[in-house]
Amino acid sequence: MQKSQTPAYFEYLNSLDNGVTAFGHISQNNGPVFIIEIEGFLDNENSKDFMNSVLNVLREQEREYTKVILDLGKLTYLSSTGVGTFNNIMLQMQNLNKKFYLMNVGEKTKSVLKLLGLYSFFEIYEGSEI
Repeated sequence: MQKSQTPAYFEYLNSLDNGVTAFGHISQNNGPVFIIEIEGFLDNENSKDFMNSVLNVLREQEREYTKVILDLGKLTYLSSTGVGTFNNIMLQMQNLNKKFYLMNVGEKTKSVLKLLGLYSFFEIYEGSEI
C-alpha cells in the first residue's frame, strides 16, 4: 500500500486518545482512495468523537478522493454503537457520491456485524492491495 505525504489534517485523527486512534492517507492506486486505518476499540464511549473527527477530515478533503476505506485490521473491539458509526460514515459518503468500504475485517468484527445482521450491508474490500 503506497502512502502519500501526511498532511497536518491527519494529526487530528491521531489525537484521539480515548481507546481508538486512526491514521488517514490518500492512495493513488485504484483511486484516489482515502484510507483510514483504525487501531484500538470502538464503543459507545468513543464512537461519537471518532465519527465526528473522521467526517470532518473527509469533508475537508472531499475533492481529493473518490472512495473511502476503513481498514479494520488493528481494531480490537467493536460494539454495536461502533457499527452505527460505520453506518453513519457510509451514509455521509453516499451523500457526497463517494464509495465506502470496510477492509481487513477480523473474525471478531465479522461476528459482531453478522450478529447484528449487517455483514452483507457493508461492502467489504477483500484485497490486500489498494
